[in-house]
Amino acid sequence: MNKKVLLAICLVGGAAIYIFFQIKKDDAETFSSEKSLEEKKYFSEKPNRKITPRVSDEDENNGFRPSRNKIQQKRRSELSPTKEERKVMFKTPVKLYGQVLDQFDDPVIGAKVTCSRAYSGSMESPLELVSKAPEGRFTISGFSAFAVTILVYPPEGYERGDESGELMVFGKAPQRILKNKDFEGATPDQKKLWEPIVGRANSYEAKKEKPEVFRVTKIP
Repeated sequence: MNKKVLLAICLVGGAAIYIFFQIKKDDAETFSSEKSLEEKKYFSEKPNRKITPRVSDEDENNGFRPSRNKIQQKRRSELSPTKEERKVMFKTPVKLYGQVLDQFDDPVIGAKVTCSRAYSGSMESPLELVSKAPEGRFTISGFSAFAVTILVYPPEGYERGDESGELMVFGKAPQRILKNKDFEGATPDQKKLWEPIVGRANSYEAKKEKPEVFRVTKIP
């Protein structure tokens, strides 16, 4: 084989190898370009996700949005009587029939009973009674108050117990509070618990035939 033929074969082979790698390069660039276009299209068409920033307690307290504490405070204030409402509640007439019994349901005669206004300081001379009636009964009346504290001091031979005193609420809750959703949805036990703050759900009715019972313990 002469030199001219060998040279021609080398030139043709080199050209073929060059063309092969050039095609590979063009294909790679085309694929990369198409992939880039697809990614751009994907991200441009993908809806933007709305990011809600986390609100700290400090932001809430600075008025960014109402905090749970502020909502609770508002609800408590809606269940609290105003100054004017309290004036009316403190003018509620007081009348109560009571009875002193021991742990065996026997009447106790001679017990001293004191009564003072609650939440407004004690009266100058707390009302003092003695259960002189044969059934150990007594009556409290003749003044106005929102609530009174009643304490029973037994005579000799007896001692005081857990039921020897009680806070009695007479003032009725204002109509505004009675119509409050939280108050309307409360259980009877919850309303009883709230009485010293908001007042009674219903007006107190003194019943002579069903007196309030105060107990003392008879010493063996």
